[in-house]
Amino acid sequence: MKIVLVFGNFKAVHLGHFRLFEYARSLGNQLIVGIKVDEDKSANTEFSESLIKSIQFVGKVVKFTDIEKLLDEVEPDVVVRGQEFKNSPDQINELVRNRGIELFFGSGSTHLSEADFREYSGAGISVRGSFKKYIQAKDISREKLQEILKNFQGIRVTVVGDLIIDEYISCQAIGMSQEDPVVVSTPIGDSRFIGGAGIVAAHCKAMGAEVRLISLVGDDDASQWAEQRLSESGIATNFVHDSTRPTVVKQRYKNANHTLFRLTHFRAEEPDQKYLNQLISAIESSITQCDVLIFSDFSYGTLQSNVVKATQDFLRKISVKPIVTADSQSSSQLGSLSKFRGVDLITPTEYEARVELRNEIDGIAMLTQQLGKSLEVNSIVLKLGIDGVLIGGFQAGQESIPTDRIPSLNENPVDVSGAGDSLLAVGSLTIAGGYSLYESALMGSIAAGVQVSRRGNVPIDVSEMEEAIKSIFL
Repeated sequence: MKIVLVFGNFKAVHLGHFRLFEYARSLGNQLIVGIKVDEDKSANTEFSESLIKSIQFVGKVVKFTDIEKLLDEVEPDVVVRGQEFKNSPDQINELVRNRGIELFFGSGSTHLSEADFREYSGAGISVRGSFKKYIQAKDISREKLQEILKNFQGIRVTVVGDLIIDEYISCQAIGMSQEDPVVVSTPIGDSRFIGGAGIVAAHCKAMGAEVRLISLVGDDDASQWAEQRLSESGIATNFVHDSTRPTVVKQRYKNANHTLFRLTHFRAEEPDQKYLNQLISAIESSITQCDVLIFSDFSYGTLQSNVVKATQDFLRKISVKPIVTADSQSSSQLGSLSKFRGVDLITPTEYEARVELRNEIDGIAMLTQQLGKSLEVNSIVLKLGIDGVLIGGFQAGQESIPTDRIPSLNENPVDVSGAGDSLLAVGSLTIAGGYSLYESALMGSIAAGVQVSRRGNVPIDVSEMEEAIKSIFL
């Protein structure tokens, strides 16, 4: 880890500082910005700190009063100062050099604007009017939703599925190529998120559950990074490492809030059976110690049909069974819902349901009932994107539960990726807590509304859910 330090008073943070930070970030792995504390201008310091923290590639902001103490605390490999300090008789330059720290001077790229550096977090949650009317019509109380949320604490969860690393590379357009009719862009920052089954596990942990994640990953830096991040979050991991396959990494190249290009690193070949046997063994060991088993399938190799079948065979042999929920996503990959036959809850999109049934004609209510009978599942939450979800299922005697639609919560979505993962996680916890399909879909819809209010797959915590619940009843 090569640490780069930039420091200054930053009483009035401006575009020149942003450009300097971008230049400094390019010289190492972690950028730390030191803000000199001015006791008489504490309000200015706090405002400057909030601005600098909004820059997506700033790793840490540190307040200081003495430059030597700052250098002792941060222990930087590189110090970057503005171009104006290069030829000035400055004692700080000498102090830095005497410590053996590399010293660079620069001003950054002149074609970048401040908007290129900001981490766009969205406008927050704006509750859709139809969602509020739905809550009122169903006579649901704020206290009931808070009760469900509180009961997530301590639920034991095992998540099995494909771990994915989501990378966002922020770019800035610099002009048109003279050789090809394309816009030339330059990267100005990047950020990494745990995705796939990993974010489902992270959502559950942030809700207060006890979580274990089982997945087939590569023997590479990406899996090591993910394992460390998950461990720091308190999530136990059982990773089966296959050195012949890379950990799945999805890269999104973005300009402002627009995606320029997407690139996925993976291998399509079926894993060797010895690795699948290791997965089956890990799943069987975990099943008897969990309240809910979540299959989070992205069709990248972990949840092969024989792994799911072996798990279901094992479940039939044990007396105390966990709740079993599943999601098999089919976007760029071709998924299969049929391998999850018999689970308690499944959460497909309308497209995935139609592909499974080869049905392009029937209405969504009929589609939901047909899928439930075909897969012999107890409950279905059919995801309809901006139109919310449709729920349906069967009771013990195969009596149909009337279908119902829950509108989507947030009318100002920023990034819809990850909405289904949050719905699956929170919906599964609700079912595991002993609540109904309807309550499961409702809590999952609230979680999805929170998720789409910001960019990137970031775990939703209890305080965010509480704030969303509060906003519903305002």
